[in-house]
Amino acid sequence: GEAALEKTGAEEPAVLKKAEAEEEMERFEEEEQPQEEEEVTEKVPAKEEAEEEATTALTEESAHVNEERRRQEDEEQAVEKARAEEERPRLEERFQEEEAALSNGRAEQEESEHMEEERQKQEEEQAVKEARTEEEERARFEEERLRREEEAALERACAEEE
Repeated sequence: GEAALEKTGAEEPAVLKKAEAEEEMERFEEEEQPQEEEEVTEKVPAKEEAEEEATTALTEESAHVNEERRRQEDEEQAVEKARAEEERPRLEERFQEEEAALSNGRAEQEESEHMEEERQKQEEEQAVKEARTEEEERARFEEERLRREEEAALERACAEEE
């Protein structure tokens, strides 16, 4: 009890009251050994009063502890909020950079798709051109063959007439 009083020199009144109440309770418990009926009945109200004071001191200390906890939580929330506000511009900048990168990525993808479509279109045009050229060559070859056959037939016909 006395050590608790010495420690609490600069502490809150609730802590002092608690220490005093605890010390008083210890004294009463030491004195409580009933010697006569009269003494026991006199000590009961004093013990109840000491218990009441101890309960009050504990209640006050509990309220003080709860208030201190709330104050610390409020401080922590304020610090978190300040930190979040501090981080906000950096996060917004990063978000914008990521958006720009996505936008550039989409633009690059669209450009790549456009180039692929253009390449396919050119390949198709080239294939059509090659097919047309091949068809024209076959047609010329066929015409040439038919012309030769006609000439040969004409020559035979002329040779038969002679």
